Parts: sequence; structure tokens; C-alpha cells
Amino acid sequence: MLPLPPRYLATEPLPTKDRLRLPALVLVATVMAGPPALGAEPVHLGCEGKMYASGDRVEDYLMSLAIDEGTRTVTVGTYGSAQLIGRPDNESVFFMGVEPVVVGVSTGILNRFTGDVSVHIVTLTDGLYRFYGWCKPAKRLF
Repeated sequence: MLPLPPRYLATEPLPTKDRLRLPALVLVATVMAGPPALGAEPVHLGCEGKMYASGDRVEDYLMSLAIDEGTRTVTVGTYGSAQLIGRPDNESVFFMGVEPVVVGVSTGILNRFTGDVSVHIVTLTDGLYRFYGWCKPAKRLF
């Protein structure tokens, strides 16, 4: 490794006020960033839309989603869980079942702003279910 030229090396210590400013900026940035996602509670959503099954079967359907960014998982009703993929700050949340998916959640996408959702679920009896709808925040009733 080549040594740095002298113009890049600090030759004098920072003035006192600049030495105090940097730690203060780091503290403010840390407070504004908030707690890490690992301690965050899962976000629960109530979703409504249409469930499409094999053939021409379509029915109105209600479903719950639980998104846990700490464990990077999404739980889709009673169908099981899938891993979040992609960057956590994206506009849309993508999730995918662990390969190979024999039964359970295959893939899904949820828009954080509009609540639009699409989930594909593999079943043993009817093959692939496709849910298309929208979600909104939900709380447990009891």
C-alpha cells in the first residue's frame, strides 16, 4: 500500500469547537434514526380482495399479514411464513418462500404506501392460489 501524500494527513488538531461539534452531530443523527428494527414489533395488516384458484374459481377473501422486519419474515394468515427479500427501505416489500416450496407461501409483494398486495400460495388440493387485494393496519380485537 502506498503512503498518503502529506496534503491528506492532518497536521494540526481540530479547533475545540469543531471537536465538540462532531460528537454532537453523531448524537443527533442517532436519536433521529430511532431504535433498530430488531426490537420493533411486527406490523399487522388486514387485507381484503379476490382469491383465484384453479380453473375459473374466484371468491371474495379476507386475509391477515404480519410483517416482522426484525426477523425479516412475513406471515400470511394460516398459510405460513416467507422471508423478506430486497432492501428494507424500498417502496414495496417483496417476500418469497424458502426453496423448494411444496406447500405454503410462494411469493408476494406489498406496496407500503397504497397497501396493494399480491400473494401466491401453493396448496396440495387446488394447486396455486393467487390473492390480489389491498391491506390496511389492523389491531387484535381481544
